[in-house]
Amino acid sequence: MKKRILVATDASFLSSGFGVYAKEVLTRLHNSGKYEVAELGCYATMSSPEIKNIPWKFYPNAVDTNDKRYENYKSIPNNQFGVWRFNKACAHFQPHIVCTWTDYWMFSYQETSPFRKFFSWILMPMVDSAPQKLEWLHTFCNAEKVIPYTEWAKKVLSDSCGKQIKLFDKTAGAGINNYEFFPMSNRSKNRIETLGSDDIDVIGCVMRNQKRKLFADTLEAFRKYLDRLISENK
Repeated sequence: MKKRILVATDASFLSSGFGVYAKEVLTRLHNSGKYEVAELGCYATMSSPEIKNIPWKFYPNAVDTNDKRYENYKSIPNNQFGVWRFNKACAHFQPHIVCTWTDYWMFSYQETSPFRKFFSWILMPMVDSAPQKLEWLHTFCNAEKVIPYTEWAKKVLSDSCGKQIKLFDKTAGAGINNYEFFPMSNRSKNRIETLGSDDIDVIGCVMRNQKRKLFADTLEAFRKYLDRLISENK
C-alpha cells in the first residue's frame, strides 16, 4: 500500500513563494509513483479553473463569495489558512503524513485536529527571527519531523529546543525547477560580462516587493555597515 501524503499550502497553481514550493514538491512526489498525494489548497475555491489541470487529488479550502456558506467561512479569520476544510480532507483522504511549510499561525490548528493521532506531521516552519516564541517552539517539538530551510534556522531551533525537537539533518532545498534554474558553468565569465569585474562579492536576496519587507531599512543598514568597514580599514 502506498503512503498517503496530504500537503497543506496556499495552492500549487499560485505564484506565491509557498505555492511555487508546493508545485515543485508535489510534482516530484506525484511523479515518483511511490505515494498517493493530495493537496489542501487554502486559497483555491471549487470554481478555480486551475484545479482541472492538477493531476493529484485536490481539496479547495476557500469559499466563493456567491456561496451561501461564505459568511460562515469569513466569520473565522483562520478559516483562510485551512481550518475550514482540513478535518474534512483528513476524514476523506486519511493521510499517513501531513506536510506543510508556512508561518506558524497558518498551520498551528493542525496540531489540535481530532485526526492528529492518525498522521505523522512534517513541518518546515518559517524561522526568520530569534528568539522564537515559546508557544511556537512547543508546537514544533510536537511534530514528527521539522525541516529547517536555512542553516541559521536550524541553529535557532537546535539551540532553543535541544533534543526535544526532531530536526531533519539537512536544510531544505530551494524548491526550484531544475530544468529552469541551474548553476552557471562559468561564474567568473558571467560576473565579468554582467558586472564588469570578477572581483566583486554578490549578496542575493529573493522576496516580494512589499512594504513590510523593509527594503529601504535594509539598504540603509547595509550602507552603514559598508561605511563602518571602510572606516575601520583606513
